Amino acid sequence: MQQLREGKRKRIAVTKSPGHVDKILRTEEKWGELSIKAHTRREICLSNELLDYDLVRRLIHGAAHRWARAYRDKRITFEDFLSSFYEAAWRVIERYTWATDFYLFETISNAIKRRGQSMLRAAGNDKRRAFHEALPLADDF
Repeated sequence: MQQLREGKRKRIAVTKSPGHVDKILRTEEKWGELSIKAHTRREICLSNELLDYDLVRRLIHGAAHRWARAYRDKRITFEDFLSSFYEAAWRVIERYTWATDFYLFETISNAIKRRGQSMLRAAGNDKRRAFHEALPLADDF
């Protein structure tokens, strides 16, 4: 167990900036505190409290703003992204355990990115925005 924790800590120290490492570790500590509190109160759901945690909330809102700005002409609103990203983060928090290869903050960030791409695909767009507006040649005749 200790080797897994040390391996994760070394990986983020090498690959992430010091500010990002701090965010990752603070979110992990908050998750640990809330999971212990939930265990002592015999509660199962700790995702609501963690979704209200400032770093997680800023991660979700910031991603929703970035995706909404980038795709504002594709009829997907900020609220659409925000709702979908909260759902993705909630599912990640519910399934998260400490014995994974990635920290909670990283897992939420990856889930948000994948959910944004899925929303674009469902709307008929793709990440590259290539040829989205173009009509097939057969429709022009």
